[in-house]
Amino acid sequence: MNIKHRIICQNCGAENEYYKETCSSCKAYLRGKVFNIDLWKIIWYLIESPLKAFQEIIFSEHKNYIVFLLIAMGAKYFTNSLIIANFLSPENSINETPFIQVFPAAAIFIATILLIAYISTKIFNMTGYKNKFKSVAAVLAYSFMPSVMILFILAPIEFALFGEHWFYHNPSPLALKHNAAMVLYGVEAVIYLWGCFLAIKGFYALTGSKMLSIIFGLLFGIILTVGMFLLPYAY
Repeated sequence: MNIKHRIICQNCGAENEYYKETCSSCKAYLRGKVFNIDLWKIIWYLIESPLKAFQEIIFSEHKNYIVFLLIAMGAKYFTNSLIIANFLSPENSINETPFIQVFPAAAIFIATILLIAYISTKIFNMTGYKNKFKSVAAVLAYSFMPSVMILFILAPIEFALFGEHWFYHNPSPLALKHNAAMVLYGVEAVIYLWGCFLAIKGFYALTGSKMLSIIFGLLFGIILTVGMFLLPYAY
């Protein structure tokens, strides 16, 4: 099967997988060597040029910070699901899920991301878009960077303004400080959508196909969104 997302060796003209560092035919270098992911540079690239950020992630030999990002996003995913569950709950059925549940909830989230990365890698490789599992997993993990950053920025503000009411809605934050709650809900929604947009950019960096990246990016976003609504039933 022809390689659909490829890089051509300037030395011998052979086709190589996009992520390759040296030519599989003549061993000539195809690009510069990238040892580790520079976190601060990647954060800036995700703002300025997401495609460039994901290319750096794919080319890096060591996909560092993935574990941290997945654990942090697992906690964020849990709190988001808790907020949504309580926001949609009737007043007489408030969900007061203990925060100890963040550990199994985060484990479910991480397992889901790794499973999506595994299935995506298999599909890409079968259809000629050759990729490595750890590259796909790294791209998905780094698409969560905005949500992870907002976790450490907004969480103290949300807790200072609303305390446990931000999570349990008894009463709702809208009843306590309506305008502040609406602003925070809006920021959370924008950050989440930004992550979905980054996932599409990440899939494009992996495949070089606009149609495939949009399809996989939207499916990824839909799966995560549906899971966020269903996760409270697993507590």
